[in-house]
Amino acid sequence: MMVRKKIAAAWLLLAAMLQACGGGGGDAGTPVVGGGGGGASTVAALRLDLSSATIINTAPAAVTVTVTAVDANNQVVSDAPVVVTADSGGVVTSTASATDTSGVLTSSVGMGADTTVRTITVTATSGKITGAARISVVSTSGGTTVSALRVELSSVAIANQAPTPVTVTVTAVDSNNQVVSGAPVVVTADNGGVVTSTASSTSTSGTFISTVSMGADASTRTITVTATSGNVTGTAKISVVESVSGGAASLALALSAQTVTASNPVTVSVTLQDASGNAVPSAVVSFSTTLGLGTFSSSTALTDSTGKASVLLYPVSTTATGADYVVASATVSGTALTKSLGFQTSATSVGIQTFTSGLTGALSAYGQATLNVSLSGTTAGTPVGLSIQSLCANKGKATITPASVTTSSGSASFTYKDVQCGATDTTDTVTVTVVGTSTSGSLTIPLSQPSAGSLGFVSASPQTIYLKGSGLGETSVVTFVVNDQAGNPLPGQSVALQPTTTVGGLTMDALGVNTDGSAPTETKISDSNGQVAVRVSSGTVPTPVRIKATLTSAGISTVSSNLSIAVGLPSQLNFSLSQQTINIEGMNHDGTTNTYTVIASDRMGNPVPANTTVNFVAEGGQVQSQGFTTITNGLAGTTVNFQSADPRPVDGRITVVAYALGEESFIDMNGDNKWDSIEDYQDLGAVFLSRKFSQAYNAGQSDQFIKGAGTIACHSPSSSLLAVNASIPFQAGTCDGTWSNAGYVRRAAETVLSTSGSRLMWFRDATSTPVVANVSGGLLDDGCQAQSIVVADDGFTTSSATYYRMASGSLYKLPAAGSLTFLVSDENNNRLNPMPAGTTVTVSATDGITTSVSGGSPVANTSTATAAAISYKFTTASSGTIYISTTSPLGLTTTFPVAVSTSAAPPSGTACSL
Repeated sequence: MMVRKKIAAAWLLLAAMLQACGGGGGDAGTPVVGGGGGGASTVAALRLDLSSATIINTAPAAVTVTVTAVDANNQVVSDAPVVVTADSGGVVTSTASATDTSGVLTSSVGMGADTTVRTITVTATSGKITGAARISVVSTSGGTTVSALRVELSSVAIANQAPTPVTVTVTAVDSNNQVVSGAPVVVTADNGGVVTSTASSTSTSGTFISTVSMGADASTRTITVTATSGNVTGTAKISVVESVSGGAASLALALSAQTVTASNPVTVSVTLQDASGNAVPSAVVSFSTTLGLGTFSSSTALTDSTGKASVLLYPVSTTATGADYVVASATVSGTALTKSLGFQTSATSVGIQTFTSGLTGALSAYGQATLNVSLSGTTAGTPVGLSIQSLCANKGKATITPASVTTSSGSASFTYKDVQCGATDTTDTVTVTVVGTSTSGSLTIPLSQPSAGSLGFVSASPQTIYLKGSGLGETSVVTFVVNDQAGNPLPGQSVALQPTTTVGGLTMDALGVNTDGSAPTETKISDSNGQVAVRVSSGTVPTPVRIKATLTSAGISTVSSNLSIAVGLPSQLNFSLSQQTINIEGMNHDGTTNTYTVIASDRMGNPVPANTTVNFVAEGGQVQSQGFTTITNGLAGTTVNFQSADPRPVDGRITVVAYALGEESFIDMNGDNKWDSIEDYQDLGAVFLSRKFSQAYNAGQSDQFIKGAGTIACHSPSSSLLAVNASIPFQAGTCDGTWSNAGYVRRAAETVLSTSGSRLMWFRDATSTPVVANVSGGLLDDGCQAQSIVVADDGFTTSSATYYRMASGSLYKLPAAGSLTFLVSDENNNRLNPMPAGTTVTVSATDGITTSVSGGSPVANTSTATAAAISYKFTTASSGTIYISTTSPLGLTTTFPVAVSTSAAPPSGTACSL
């Protein structure tokens, strides 16, 4: 309550200033949306409440600042834009930029890094309307002699019909105006006042709190409250006033003083309570005078949560004299309540006698000066309020402390401090005004421009650009900042800029190379943020780039960083495609997944830009149509998904092609990083989808055309580094006969859709004799079946091989122990395909024979059928059956029984031959 009273007084003083100036700043206020009435309202005043009026520098705690915006009718204004600032090193933290639905904006103010004792002025601004409050940074001084006791009251009046105790806050200070902790304090009251105290000495913040009630005496009177600490005393007065009851409610009226002058307005306070003594909030109180000698900061006010409302009372003019009545009225629950109190006015003839700075020349950059004001026409002991402002302070480029002061001696001093205003202005005009009057005085302060202290690199945006003609981003803006000796941005400074290289035709702001071949220099002036910027455009050579900046006035230089020029476009030889699994279980199942990954690099092996588009097409199944490169750990690539589905070629093999806009590869013979006509290159024609995974286009196989190029024969590179194969498919006769960076790079991969079931086959001997390979003396009987199957097919040439099918014949004349080797292929009769990757091979046998798998399980990630081997041993039997099984990743098991014997083939049998 003490702080609210202090801030209310500060706000009332500010309101007086605004009243004298026509509502604050000379205009009608700031229009905002909302307000107590629910429509658009104009902010007429800003009230500031502080959670504490002091910050202890040894144990700083932020002060909560509550700003309330009200209109001319003292109704709250919602959605009003408000900015809260603090001088003298105060740090403001705000979580909102406009008042809420109750017209309130809350911020916090800390003392910052500066621990010196000082006063921080907090200012709230909404358009041209301002409000201010002050926070004292103090230091505790336990044991120090008390020089003064400040006594502050939560209310200056007690209503006798509904009495509420008044909180008394006593602050002990020493001769340096620092709070004194642990000081013994006694509070007393006369005229029947009753004091209640819970402590005997001041707290660590130097305060002592008591309460004072009116006691049993209900008569109207003045109670003097006295605080004593040793020989030091402080006093304050509380008025016991008569509250006029209107049925269920009462109205109490009090004035902070009886004499009103233009420079010393009076606070008019009203308290509304019901018959039970409860506060009546949100009630409208109207104020008027009987004889018209007074005017108010607002003719109406809204009671707060404690039932209180207050306004400032001024004389109607600076020459008004006489006596009049203040009349306050309100209606509560249909009952009209009215109360009046007398006051007197006194003419004000205060003037500005002198206003000086003591400067003999221009104020140094970031310097400070003491401004002294001497008044005329003052009366000893009569306080006069002064406010001060300047053009630079209004721009945040200077501070003046305090922002306002009340003097009873006829003189006052202010401290003016430059905050880089000299960087843009040669002088500042300071104006001091007598509060409540139009009397003012002005002073011109010459300013010095701060000196440049440093030149720094800010940014290169973007940090990577690409070769000229690549179609990618080719320009970057490089920015520097000039700071003064205090580290603040300094405008109006000349900076010379020069690139460290112009290789490949690199330019700066489109300036070419000087006639002598040197890099050009350009001079620019720092803007209001102290910055200069230059645009760098790439040439044809990838290179790191730095811009040298020199501060002309000081000879200080620095260079930029982080800017590089890259090729950008993917190059054919640097365009790589791989797949997660080559042989997937997709011939008999839909939805078997796979992934395809492209790693894309430019001709220098550097990653292409993020979001480079890569397209994908597939001969069968379903593949994701596009992938966009991402940069992970500085490297570029993209991965897309695939699932098995129709169509499925009869040979179980599909081709997947990835392609992107890029450039053909070439052999750079002279190091200029661009293609010259004498240099060997790839000449890539139209992209197509091969049905047989071939490098050459085959119309007879219904190869699918995808993206076109030229119409002439394709150049055949002589360098083996530029050789093409089935992974780089292009259609002959669709080239342009020259190197190009505006075509399509491509890569193809073949995926096998393997069946779930297997078809195991014995190898044949290299001499075509009727024996099983790796089985010494083993014979196949005449029940064996030979199968010729395609092992290679590029659409132009087909190759086949013959194998014996397992379990179609018996094995005779086997050694007592040995191994059997066989081919693990799937069931596709059109192509020799491997089983799906991950397929396992197992073996068992009838009694008397032991077996184990000795190799080839599980099946590898491969496009060709792989071999497996088992080991056997006849222990107690000379013949029996070996069972060889495969199990696919999806769980299908295929078993092959093989009859085996160590005996010769039966006489009726005949060994199989090719």
